[in-house]
Amino acid sequence: MTIINPIEGKKRSQRVKLHYILTPPLFTFLHFVKQQQQQHTHTHNRTQRSRRRNRLLRRRKRHLARL
Repeated sequence: MTIINPIEGKKRSQRVKLHYILTPPLFTFLHFVKQQQQQHTHTHNRTQRSRRRNRLLRRRKRHLARL
């Protein structure tokens, strides 16, 4: 699972090697891990969005304060 973050430009590879046989419990565990990673990226995107929004708001406030 390779996550490319466009904002920071870093490439993080989180690969789980699957050279062993997938038994059902292991499979569910891997599924869980993948979900966790997706959740992480989701929260990361959310924080980035809010940061961007705050930055824009700050700029607007500063601009208004000048007038």
